[in-house]
Amino acid sequence: MFDFLCGMVDKFPKIKINGQYAKVLRLIKPEVDAHRYCGMGICLALILGFVCWGLVGQLDAMFAGFVFALVFLLSLPNMELEKKKREIEMYLPFFLRNFGMLIDMKIPFYQALELAAEGNQTLTKEIRITLNCTRNGRSMQNALAELAISFNSMTIKRAVSQLISVYETGGSGREIRKFGDELMALEQHRLKEYAAKSSIFGLLFVMLSAVLPTFFIVYIITGRIGLGNYINQMQMTIILLIILPSVSALVLMISKMFMPRSVFSNNNWFDIKLLFPAVLLIVGSIWIEFRLLFFGVGTVIGIYFIFDNYKHERKIEDIEEKLPDALFAIGGMPKSIRVERLFETVEQNEFGALSQEMGKAKKQLSMNIKVGIVLDDLAKRNKSKMLEQTCMMMKQMIETNSLDQMSCLADDMIRNLQIKRDRSQLLSMQKYTMLLGAVLVPTILKTTLNLIQTMGEVMDKSMINELVINCNLLIPPYLVIYAIMVAIAIADSEGKKSAMGGYSIALTVLGLVSFYFINL
Repeated sequence: MFDFLCGMVDKFPKIKINGQYAKVLRLIKPEVDAHRYCGMGICLALILGFVCWGLVGQLDAMFAGFVFALVFLLSLPNMELEKKKREIEMYLPFFLRNFGMLIDMKIPFYQALELAAEGNQTLTKEIRITLNCTRNGRSMQNALAELAISFNSMTIKRAVSQLISVYETGGSGREIRKFGDELMALEQHRLKEYAAKSSIFGLLFVMLSAVLPTFFIVYIITGRIGLGNYINQMQMTIILLIILPSVSALVLMISKMFMPRSVFSNNNWFDIKLLFPAVLLIVGSIWIEFRLLFFGVGTVIGIYFIFDNYKHERKIEDIEEKLPDALFAIGGMPKSIRVERLFETVEQNEFGALSQEMGKAKKQLSMNIKVGIVLDDLAKRNKSKMLEQTCMMMKQMIETNSLDQMSCLADDMIRNLQIKRDRSQLLSMQKYTMLLGAVLVPTILKTTLNLIQTMGEVMDKSMINELVINCNLLIPPYLVIYAIMVAIAIADSEGKKSAMGGYSIALTVLGLVSFYFINL
């Protein structure tokens, strides 16, 4: 989103307001005019303010929307800088270990630097900028020092210091791998620190998911009966199914910003295809005459997408689980062994989907396709970050006849899997809090509607009944949206994208059963 907004900057006027955003923007996007970015932020915030005014009809909503959007847009550059810094710090331990292995393979410093960074897009981009500076006449020491200064991170500065030391002295990769181990231990310590915060984020998410719609329903009653305001069905749908879930999702996004992630995980946890069945459910809530049709079609399409996603992701997870064992199996083989024998060994052992993929790669080799092309195709075919990293390192080991480094690579993969398991255990409190919310949220909303019906006995009964009918139509899709958000968050914390579909279905059923059958 940040890159997209930066691409639109030239279409907006300059507004000269300096601040922290301008300093950070000049650092991470020097080609972007900071004053035009400020002008864009004010214009977009005004647009959002008018949209809020049109939806709610209150000047307070317009002002709140304007302030929220402006603060968010001006904070976005600093958030982007922090995001890049965390991504680099996250990958640094494995980058340094890979770099050390490449140096021990007698690969030149410049090439080793670029190859070791290939597992992380942010670090790859920064390393390429650094190498371009050296090609333009700057020394390697100055270019690396500028990289460290730009992010103002002690971890990055220490890593750069190690790289400069290797560059100047021509040392071995053993010491830099040892420093990578120290950074990995530090990353695990950060994960434990975040575990305490995660439970608070989970509790806040459940509270907002239950409290905001409850207050909204109460506001409708007081607005219609006490203040004479009227919110129609369309406005109720937009607020309850779009605006309020967006606020809850913002809490999860903030939580994810601080969450230490698995190094080789896929960051794109939300499948855009799931938006289509979600839209059908929302339209069915508005278009009452065809509600069953939209609900049925949306449910069928959603289940199909979930099942298709499960098959693909489960295959990747199976490959990543078996990958370290496969690397250990071929790590002890002599250097003079034929490449085909490496793939055959993995194929003949019980490594599940990985054995099948290695069998395909062996067939490609038998057709006289080059090893590098075969390994690249293996990585692209499966879209696994761990497998991609393994293929890159295997290609260098085969070319340099350094298969004895295979055990070090297997050790890296085992450590990453261990970090994923530790993260899943440490974030279990947040997970169980949100799972409890699948029962708590519908129970609170159902209790609220029961109280409203009781109030109808002493107030305008027809008006209260109309409100209850509208809410009974909108709350089930709201619970489906809640279930999807929780499923994404839990699957992310566990590092298992394949679990997202199962959690979505289970939590949806649990929430709807709680709403329709629990009466307090």
